[in-house]
Amino acid sequence: MKPDRAIERALDTWLAEGADELPDRVLDAAFARIERTAQTRPSRAPRRYAQMLPSLRLAAAAIVALAVGVTIAPVLGPSPRPSATPGPTPTSLPTELQSYWLAATRNVPEMGADQDRAILRVGQQSVTLFAGPADYEGNGRPIDAGMAADGRLTVANLTAINGCAAGDTGSYDWSVSDGGQLLTLTLATDDCAPRGRFLAGDWIRSACLNPDNQCLGVVEPGTYPSQFFSPRVSLEDGWQADLGSLSYTVPAGWAASDDWPSTYGLAPADDYVAFWAEQSTDPVWPDAVIVWARPAAVTPDACSFTHAVGDGQTPAQLAEAVSSVPGVIATTPVPVEIGGRPDISIDVRIADGWTGTCPEISEGRPFVPLVAEAVEDGYRIGLGGQDPSVAGSDPQRLIFLDIGGGHIVMIQVDSLTEDTFEPFVAQAMPIIESFRFED
Repeated sequence: MKPDRAIERALDTWLAEGADELPDRVLDAAFARIERTAQTRPSRAPRRYAQMLPSLRLAAAAIVALAVGVTIAPVLGPSPRPSATPGPTPTSLPTELQSYWLAATRNVPEMGADQDRAILRVGQQSVTLFAGPADYEGNGRPIDAGMAADGRLTVANLTAINGCAAGDTGSYDWSVSDGGQLLTLTLATDDCAPRGRFLAGDWIRSACLNPDNQCLGVVEPGTYPSQFFSPRVSLEDGWQADLGSLSYTVPAGWAASDDWPSTYGLAPADDYVAFWAEQSTDPVWPDAVIVWARPAAVTPDACSFTHAVGDGQTPAQLAEAVSSVPGVIATTPVPVEIGGRPDISIDVRIADGWTGTCPEISEGRPFVPLVAEAVEDGYRIGLGGQDPSVAGSDPQRLIFLDIGGGHIVMIQVDSLTEDTFEPFVAQAMPIIESFRFED
């Protein structure tokens, strides 16, 4: 699948606050916590994950990714810098370049097989390339970098890599959009032609507040693509990143909060920033819009979240199954349309006076198991499980959407209380109506 390059060019600017300097050692330290062999969901996971049973709070998307040998965020150790091959001597890179950048897969043959993404990590005096899963085991493909007197980005191979010799140098014109969201690299000269084909083009800044994820974070108004969300790709066999499998348009004041193979999340920017800044062990979960791949209804043994793996349930069947779960109050399913695709929408909440729960829910709070991902060890979603004084009846809108090819997604509009639910739905629906799923 080839994502529309117009998606990247349509990106506007980036609202970002942070340190004036991002030296390599800081970037290295920030990602040192990410293990090569196991990625667990961070303790401050977004609200929809807290609705899982506590013992099941491992990042479902990361679990599945690990099962096929894929890691979401790069494991970044110090880049090797052999003294025998000096790199560029110009000044350090500007702070607006020092970040993570995402792009469509480049598919440069000289860079080897299994290329499913294009990621740059730009530090003060280095650039590290990530083209596929194998790059994470070796900390990527590091090259020296600096700024030349003419203002161009100058790079040089530290070692023989990507079909090029140690010491091969290149020079690139560059520009960053006013807000810093979009980077464009234009090839001037490069001794290493394959590297030039990888670097040249448009790149999107990733500044996720979750250090274990590569979401975009706070974004300015514009149209954006997902990077890792893969509703059409088997997670058991040959999962690949796919920039643009989902695209959407947001107004000011929103953040892309999650980007996993199984889920993609959006949240109001202020709430998203406040959530990650909060120090509470039982934080107030932000309202959010979450897209879930491969939803399946759970069996009567609901607390086990057992479901029929690979069951081809239609949107109407899923809506009916969820509506009939004991402890759920649901509206009549309503046919709607998103991007020309048919779907079914229902609003659900916990029934008044419901006291049912599951064994591992904190303090026996009211909880109703609802949906599970139709793969082994996938995500698990329920209503409730939060402090009732905050979450109340846990109202949600669930939209089951047929995206073609036998693939179903569930779009969840998740708010804290009855009072905030309707206003948030009104705010979220124009964004949801902009969703487009690549064929």
